[in-house]
Amino acid sequence: MTDDNLPAGSIVWVFGDQLNRRIGALGMARPETHRILFVEATEQIAGRRYHRQRLHLVLAGMRRLSAELRAAGFDVDHRVAPTLLAGLPLPPR
Repeated sequence: MTDDNLPAGSIVWVFGDQLNRRIGALGMARPETHRILFVEATEQIAGRRYHRQRLHLVLAGMRRLSAELRAAGFDVDHRVAPTLLAGLPLPPR
């Protein structure tokens, strides 16, 4: 365990409404010990009535945070999958 109670080697799954590096599990994650997972679920996006600009803002925010975390040294896995569940299986390291 790390000193902030997020086990080393954990995968931090970031949702579209959690795009803040300072809160939650992402706030405790460290590039040396944690992997980051983003999943864009196409069926969820297509199946809901989102305001087009809001949807664009969320997706752009996910992509930007993903790039920022990579630049900070994190191992980031940003996936596009039909569903959130389909995006979960992680390849062996």
